[in-house]
Amino acid sequence: MVRGIENIELPTTGLSRVVPDSELIVDEALKDNGTALYNRQQSLGITIPSSVSVIGVGGVGCWVALYFSLIGVNNIILVDNDKIDVSNLNRTMFKTSNVGQYKTVAMKDLILERRPHCTVISYTKKYEELPEQCKKSVIGSTVIDCRDTIKPLDRIKSPIIGGYNGLSATIHVLPELKHIWGEEESPYTIIPSYVVVPSVIAAMIVNHVCVENRKGIKESIMNIDFKTLVNHFEPQPQQKQAPKKRAKKQEE
Repeated sequence: MVRGIENIELPTTGLSRVVPDSELIVDEALKDNGTALYNRQQSLGITIPSSVSVIGVGGVGCWVALYFSLIGVNNIILVDNDKIDVSNLNRTMFKTSNVGQYKTVAMKDLILERRPHCTVISYTKKYEELPEQCKKSVIGSTVIDCRDTIKPLDRIKSPIIGGYNGLSATIHVLPELKHIWGEEESPYTIIPSYVVVPSVIAAMIVNHVCVENRKGIKESIMNIDFKTLVNHFEPQPQQKQAPKKRAKKQEE
């Protein structure tokens, strides 16, 4: 037998073929129920929700859903009635071949490709249009509202919400609905979806829910100016120093 290659007998034909190690590794990974994949996280103090619902699987929502699946959430509900458009491809992980598909369906396939033992339910309707039993499943989970609007959802309060555009973003932790609804003034910024690296915002949301969500945390709002962040890491241009004047020789 060649090193790195193993002969596998095919039971249906009695024939044998050579299977590269890479295929064997993939097969072993698919057999794993997540124990080997996530056993290190038990020592890190990461709190993994048992179930997460992502409402709105667009620029931020698709990354939020993927990151929750990769961090080890075993039950994910996706809610969105929109289909993938070519204009979505500049800020999502969807492929060109996904254009025209429902976002939740394409997202489910992508998650199951990486986490085959994860239970993913995809709803191709708006949350308001879901049957009551489906709404109860959503409400009973950790809900992340990633829609393009801050219009409140019935009986739902997310632990964190965020908005972004091409140059700035707002992360709102434990948001008070009276602030979002406009009943009281708040520094929360309403900004439309646009082109930025939304995976940064998604990573902050997942990090808060799984790592930073501890007792005693109060409502807080963080406004991020990406222009400032970029400028912070850019080297400051050096100012040209004026040439020193030579001292005139004193005449004797």
